[in-house]
Amino acid sequence: MVPHISSSLCIKLRLSLLLAMTQLLSLSYALQPCRLSAKTTRLYASKAEHDVKNIAIVGGGLAGMSAAYHLLEKIQGSSITIIDKAGPGEGGASAVAGGLLHPFSPRGKLLHLGVEGLNAANRLIGAANRHQPNCVLRDQLYRVALTEKNVDQLKDTANLYPKYATWVSPDEIESNCRPSSDSILGGVLFSNGCKVIHVPTYIQGLWSACQEMSNGRATWCVEDSPISQSNYDWEKRLSEFDTVVFAAGSGLFQDSILKKDATDFPAEIVRGQSIEFSYPSSSDYTNEALLCGKYFAPLPGSGRVLLGADSRYFEAKSSHG
Repeated sequence: MVPHISSSLCIKLRLSLLLAMTQLLSLSYALQPCRLSAKTTRLYASKAEHDVKNIAIVGGGLAGMSAAYHLLEKIQGSSITIIDKAGPGEGGASAVAGGLLHPFSPRGKLLHLGVEGLNAANRLIGAANRHQPNCVLRDQLYRVALTEKNVDQLKDTANLYPKYATWVSPDEIESNCRPSSDSILGGVLFSNGCKVIHVPTYIQGLWSACQEMSNGRATWCVEDSPISQSNYDWEKRLSEFDTVVFAAGSGLFQDSILKKDATDFPAEIVRGQSIEFSYPSSSDYTNEALLCGKYFAPLPGSGRVLLGADSRYFEAKSSHG
């Protein structure tokens, strides 16, 4: 197997916060013009939906595209401009994400708003899939048990949430997934909305859905060189918009859009690294998605799998970008 290493920076945010943001967008809450101050950067929220027509979204990854779709859907006649350093699905942490979708913690606990988040995500995937039918790679994934405690936890998950989780024996895991480990004691099969998506293709599909819904009022601006300059005048660049949504992950700090010590936007920067493997066509590996502390996620094409991801807290600027 020949590894290809890819790395990205991301902001470590709790799932509950992301889902809460999704709920706010679904309630059609609009945002007043972005106001930049010398000390901090602030974004003010308002229900004045009719005042918001010209919207900029800084960052076109998973969060930015979700925001774009919801805003176009809820605010009739609005115009959306995505500002990013790369084209749809071509850069940032989202472009190398594993794309594993399910509502459970590693211990099999149902996450806060997990089912709501699963349903909301599948609605967006449905919109993307109409334009990019290959964005869904699998309609199921497995979480394996490696200890007796894991067995008890995951059996409880299957008993409590049979709609989404089904207990499978070690023999079934071996037959369906062909893992190379003898330490697997069984696991659960996540299905009924749980799936694996190819995130770059999904983003491209959702962007096409946004273009269709906007009737020509959705624009993607690739701005690479000037964004990375510390003296880039963001206040001037964004002054033409009624509303600005910041959704660029760690790029908000790496490109000096937000200050790293901003007290009103506390976040920890984390480096996540994943490895892409290729295996020979003679292998009997079935390329199913496996969660086992880390993850094995299938990729488009034959014989490709993504293994990830580790997490390294980012305290100083790395020479690797």
